[in-house]
Amino acid sequence: MTSAKYYIEERKGLTKDKKGQPKVSYRVKIRIRTKGRKPQNITRTFAKRAAAEQWGKNRTKEIEQCEGIPETWGLRELTIGELIYEYMDHPTMGPKIGRNKFYVLRRLAASKIGEIVASQLTGSDVHDHCLQRLNADTQPSPTTIYHDVSVLKTVMASAKTCFRVNASLGYHHEALPELQSAGLVERSHRRERLPTEAEISRIFAALKKRRKHRNSSIPADEIAKFAIYSCMRLSEITRAKWQDFDSKAGTLVIRDRKDPRKKTGNHQVIPLCDGAIALIESQPTKGNHELIFPFNPKSVGAAWTRVVKSIDIKDLRFHDLRALGITLLLQSGLTTAEVMKVSGHRNESVLSNHYNRISPEYVRSKLKGLC
Repeated sequence: MTSAKYYIEERKGLTKDKKGQPKVSYRVKIRIRTKGRKPQNITRTFAKRAAAEQWGKNRTKEIEQCEGIPETWGLRELTIGELIYEYMDHPTMGPKIGRNKFYVLRRLAASKIGEIVASQLTGSDVHDHCLQRLNADTQPSPTTIYHDVSVLKTVMASAKTCFRVNASLGYHHEALPELQSAGLVERSHRRERLPTEAEISRIFAALKKRRKHRNSSIPADEIAKFAIYSCMRLSEITRAKWQDFDSKAGTLVIRDRKDPRKKTGNHQVIPLCDGAIALIESQPTKGNHELIFPFNPKSVGAAWTRVVKSIDIKDLRFHDLRALGITLLLQSGLTTAEVMKVSGHRNESVLSNHYNRISPEYVRSKLKGLC
């Protein structure tokens, strides 16, 4: 049982008003008593007695209804857009934001949902946002729209603890089942896409042709080939350093490798195949640059996208080369544990569910003559 009473104390200040009288302020003191706990005091000062009376009445009523001090007291009221910008500027969370998440955050902040006060966000607001996205000129898929919902949830979950902003996830639990039922959002499906031998041949021929252009300085063909040989992500390839390459041992240290728990400090030594070693040793940056492949990953990715589009190959991403490399290693007879040493996966199910893209046709070829 909690009881609360307020008292108003009239206080005369040192400064004087226009009439030469000491300025008066009104200090409200709320005394809170809860059985089994020490009494608590809350104070606030007002210039006018009426405002002090109103505040005292409202606050004591809230305290008794909530059986204590409401947790929303002391929290700030920000719009979702303002909260997102604080999240992006946070000294520890901001630097960890990846490229895709960055664009999702920026889009959310600039949308109508970014104008809503975080504490007032409802499931209907999220539904309207997803419906607008689905009908946009860019025609995003329900899987893409799900990223908006997921990223928004991450920001809102950090609001109270990290930013002292009044917000809750009630809207999310209310909206998500209906959004999925209506087909507005959808979790990503298992990706099966792998380039065929013919596609790989066409892509590398086009990349080599592009490299001969006088304005092209990026060896995109060699970087793509290295992605298959090493099973590395593009961002890992473009920050690999000469000092971390051991030609005698045939290994490379990948620093701060992506990990769902903690990326910073997650350094992994990976074994390299002969083709990957030969590609590294052939790079002209040896001896005159810290990085093996000193190129902007966005520029490399853009070059890949342009070339693939120019030769009319559909739905093939640079990241699919990592899956191709892992699949080839599994087909070569390496165990899953051995492949994980190359790919860097700590969880076997992630490798099996997302990167093992062995086709039914390949398995069929292995089954011939067995029964």
